[in-house]
Amino acid sequence: MQWILQDIEDSHKLAEALDKSQVAFTLHTVIPFVGELMPEPTVNNPNAVVLFGSYILWRTAEAKITSQVSSS
Repeated sequence: MQWILQDIEDSHKLAEALDKSQVAFTLHTVIPFVGELMPEPTVNNPNAVVLFGSYILWRTAEAKITSQVSSS
């Protein structure tokens, strides 16, 4: 299981809990009006991803995951 979190105040407590539970996660900044994530997420298993953040985070990460599955 991998979590992709938007780097906002609300997700920092979640990140701490995931870290203590030894669950893989990454924090990403959403670039406003551009629709990009920094850093770009690397998805290890497209079938085991949880997204936590804004609609833009979800849409951008979903597109990345879908493109990885299509190119496999």
